[in-house]
Amino acid sequence: LKILTLSYYSTDMLGNTETTSYATIFNDTTPPISQVTNSPAYSTSIPVFVGFTVSDSSGSGVQLIELWYRVKSDTETEFNNWTYSELSSTVTTGMFQFDQVSVNGTYEFYTIAVDNVGNRESAPAQADSSTIFDNTSPTISGITGNTIGYTGEPKTITATVSDNILLTGASLYYTPIGESEQPPIDFSTSTAEVPVAT
Repeated sequence: LKILTLSYYSTDMLGNTETTSYATIFNDTTPPISQVTNSPAYSTSIPVFVGFTVSDSSGSGVQLIELWYRVKSDTETEFNNWTYSELSSTVTTGMFQFDQVSVNGTYEFYTIAVDNVGNRESAPAQADSSTIFDNTSPTISGITGNTIGYTGEPKTITATVSDNILLTGASLYYTPIGESEQPPIDFSTSTAEVPVAT
């Protein structure tokens, strides 16, 4: 940053002289530096809170910081193009409330800052942070099993267990006739063996 201070005044033919005025000219060619500092690894609700920070310690000062994002839905294999979120801020540290969540999937974020003389930060080569958004519950369907079983032998129960993004577990609950509900059996592999009382 180079600074030039100017002083100026005018004088007329009768010798009247105005008070001296001063102006400062900045020669700033260096853009500010910003980044997304954090976003949740996973989210099921909107908005998604995205933290940021920006500095322009040797320049003319930060004018604004913009939040950019792209998304890869749970049905796609590639990310969409980067898009300006229409969210901006004039503070140097803060939190964006990102509410442009349109689909379940992975959202990536970065920021671009602009200083007071118009120097614009270049987009980074990769995202600063990412969040997986998923508000769709997993499902268990098509449950089938042995219709006839023998006392003391387990009955094999099968089903289709599915989720659009991240299945972390599934449980099968069962209640023998005349008894209380039994402890759940892991069902994440779509198969479970239910014991039959002797």
